[in-house]
Amino acid sequence: MRIKRRSLPASLAKQINPANAPAKGLRRQFCLAPDESDKKAYVVEEMSRRIKMFEQEHGLDRNTPNLNERRTKAAVELIFGISPDAPDWWAKVGLTLLIRFVPGFSISSRGRPRKWQFTDYIDLYADVRAIKAKRPELRGKDLCKALQRKERWAKFRISALRRAQVHANAIARSYPEPASAPAT
Repeated sequence: MRIKRRSLPASLAKQINPANAPAKGLRRQFCLAPDESDKKAYVVEEMSRRIKMFEQEHGLDRNTPNLNERRTKAAVELIFGISPDAPDWWAKVGLTLLIRFVPGFSISSRGRPRKWQFTDYIDLYADVRAIKAKRPELRGKDLCKALQRKERWAKFRISALRRAQVHANAIARSYPEPASAPAT
């Protein structure tokens, strides 16, 4: 499930850094460094300020009785891209949370990316040359689709084949073609 996220204003995109907390009270008067209570107070002030900015950004009225619910729906829309006006909002939120955080609901990829061996690159280079000998007009994605028709390369995605083809070409450039066929 692809999530389309809205961009945040610059004021909400920056993290709160307690190291930026100013000293308060007597510590400020004596030019001392802030202590833990100053840092905690700074974080609370910044959170309050940013919650107000978030509410303004999403057009939320602070006097509505269901402010927490509306704030949560705005956050879900921002993070997961689920519109709060959708009729099946709860179902979408529930399914998105299950897919995101419960491993049993996530869709497995093919696992760890395959490590290509030197012989794999040689085979790929040879197959590419054979295909280009028959159909020299093929390039890029079309060439990879033709490669996928061979059983050996069918399980690979086009992006993986293109990346491997770049490596195979680099390897081929480092080994010059023999001038004549070796005698057998």
